[in-house]
Amino acid sequence: MSATPHSTRLTKIVATLGPASSDPSVIRELIREGVDLFRLNFSHGSHESHTDLIRTIRQACSDTGSDVAILQDLGGPKLRIGDLGDDHIHLAAGHTFRLQAGLSEGDENAVGIEDEGWFDEVDRGDRVVLGDGKIVLRVNEKDTEGFTCEVLTGGTLRGRAGLNFPDSDLTLGALTAKDWKDLEFGLEQKVDFVALSFVQGPDDLIAVRSFMSHNSRKPRLIAKIERPRAVERIDSILEVTDGIMVARGDLGISVPIEQVPTIQKRLIRKARDTMKLVITATQMLESMTDAPLPTRAEVTDVANAVHDGTDAVMLSGETAVGVDPVHVVRTMVGILREAERYARFDIAPALDDSIEGALAVTIRELAEEVGARMIFAPITSGSTAARISRQRGRVAILAGVTSAEDARRLRPLHGVYPLEIPYSESMYESSRHVIEFAVSKGWIHEGERSLIAGGFPVQRAGVTNFLRVVTIGEEL
Repeated sequence: MSATPHSTRLTKIVATLGPASSDPSVIRELIREGVDLFRLNFSHGSHESHTDLIRTIRQACSDTGSDVAILQDLGGPKLRIGDLGDDHIHLAAGHTFRLQAGLSEGDENAVGIEDEGWFDEVDRGDRVVLGDGKIVLRVNEKDTEGFTCEVLTGGTLRGRAGLNFPDSDLTLGALTAKDWKDLEFGLEQKVDFVALSFVQGPDDLIAVRSFMSHNSRKPRLIAKIERPRAVERIDSILEVTDGIMVARGDLGISVPIEQVPTIQKRLIRKARDTMKLVITATQMLESMTDAPLPTRAEVTDVANAVHDGTDAVMLSGETAVGVDPVHVVRTMVGILREAERYARFDIAPALDDSIEGALAVTIRELAEEVGARMIFAPITSGSTAARISRQRGRVAILAGVTSAEDARRLRPLHGVYPLEIPYSESMYESSRHVIEFAVSKGWIHEGERSLIAGGFPVQRAGVTNFLRVVTIGEEL
């Protein structure tokens, strides 16, 4: 475990790996600077290249004594235009442009698209958004082979750009044939998290859970929320997922752009209320892909995600193809720490009438009242740490776990720092172990107060029924 709770950074960092960050030395530096979860984008790369990258990550974790997790991000049914004869073309407003099925090479008059059963769901008058959302078309005519469109907002278009229909309710499944093969690969590689792109409802996640049922080690599922239908069905999605990603890139194309900040706040709150992991993603420090400093707007955006209560923020191109991935992470750490100095969260109501729910609220209040330096969860399967994390207190949680797998699964949670310890049925022995570790690292000192929380009997997972205030250096 390399990151320090003493630093008081509670919001976690997800970093996407790519050509700029696949070297072992860079990955080790990213870990040392504070990355908690590495994202592998399966829209790019082969199984062979991902195998090498996963092996490199695990070796870097071993070298640094870290428990950084791996997130497999499946590509999903993202529609794209075909190739262009030139590197790029320019579309002018008012120009007529054709989206043509089966066209192998496009030009300034038409570009190829593939009909995968969704043509009938697009109507005359529907908008078409290309690339990053800067080019907007309107469908004026449709036939069995495609669409004739008028360019409403022009711009530069490159081959294989994304293709979105924000006014159309396309019933595309969340996983393609490639995604199922990629998922099987991810299970073989024992990834810790799997993100599903373009989720439209709970059935998408249920299908994946069914597919994984034969596997003894099941990764946690993250539903990427990037379609209006997913936003509408968020409550039912949260019932069957382990977490969500607020994927603001495609979301900002498929809903009116001015709605994105409000949707972000609502999704983060719902995830917190249901004790599910939430990652805020896309263009957080985008300008640092090729610049040494972020914009003021980007810094404010990251800070707002912290104030919204997100568990983690995600870096995409900034670390995958940027000029200095390590500097980007270092910058993100600084922004997060400063934002957290002023972040204040209301107490989340108990999930139920259980002792566990009530105790989680008490832990947050008591930690603030007695000035606790740390919260120790000496023996946890994850539920104790997750319940305390959900309250978004201002004190880091050092969670004792008995496997590296549990450590990696807890790592992205707000404020939680997992520590793998030997299994013991003694709360005293486990408490002594985590406290001695924290003292040895300088995270807590003699005379400082802390809380110990857990459950009896130790063998019963999911129980939180014990709380004690201790002063470091005194007899436990």
